[in-house]
Amino acid sequence: MALKSNGVSVCSADSTLNTRPAAQKEIEAFEHAVGVAPASELPTMTFLIRIDGVMVVTVGPEQS
Repeated sequence: MALKSNGVSVCSADSTLNTRPAAQKEIEAFEHAVGVAPASELPTMTFLIRIDGVMVVTVGPEQS
């Protein structure tokens, strides 16, 4: 609930998270993000939506 996109919570307290197959553009964006992410001992996350207050390193494969 703490994560917001354009000021709106990404989910609510009673949200149910489900999995689904990724779309091809999502797969490409994720693979690109993994490829350009700096090495780190800390957990790293890739968001496929804009998250408020998060510094964006890259957005998608077209940004390379």
